[in-house]
Amino acid sequence: MEKKENSPNISSQDIKNLIIVLAGAIIVTLIGNLIYQDIKMSALEKRINSAQEKMDLNNEKNKNALLENAMKEVSDPFHELFECIKENQTKYVKLSTGNLDYNCYTEIDLNNFHSNEIPKEIEHKLQSDTKFLALVMVIKKLSSEQWGKLKSEAKLIHKPTFSEAGGIKADGSAQSEAGQQAEKIIAETIVNLVSEIKKKNKSDIVDMVE
Repeated sequence: MEKKENSPNISSQDIKNLIIVLAGAIIVTLIGNLIYQDIKMSALEKRINSAQEKMDLNNEKNKNALLENAMKEVSDPFHELFECIKENQTKYVKLSTGNLDYNCYTEIDLNNFHSNEIPKEIEHKLQSDTKFLALVMVIKKLSSEQWGKLKSEAKLIHKPTFSEAGGIKADGSAQSEAGQQAEKIIAETIVNLVSEIKKKNKSDIVDMVE
């Protein structure tokens, strides 16, 4: 009779070793996948960052071009600044064609002017306005004497009071005391804003363009 071959005996230690080997293989595979994914993510992030940098560069070039073109439109910085002040005075201070609440800028209007923080609103709008920033860039090129003259004259842009004008003017060319005070604040706010922005480098001013 043929002898039966003995079945190999697998000990518990062999099973443990096999499990350890399999676990090690799985761990190595997982680590390899994680490293591969990390490399892929790093490459993707680099591409994204590169694309973002290109977008930022193009955006800066566009802003610079906008500012340069707007500067060419500023023929007379004195006139432009005076007009900017007058436009904001007209926008935020109603005409005074009489001495009643409905046709006169009153103390109540002036209180609302302060409580609504109109000067801050003007600053916020102008400091990102391309036309205004272009004006500041042109003003930066003026001599200190020219800027001093412009600053002094700009702060005087306001309507005379009724008493200064010899009475109420039906065309609104004179203002109440409260109205003149609001106009003076607007003029000073804009002049101070120019003073602050003109201290900046051109690149910083370009970044302010929206």
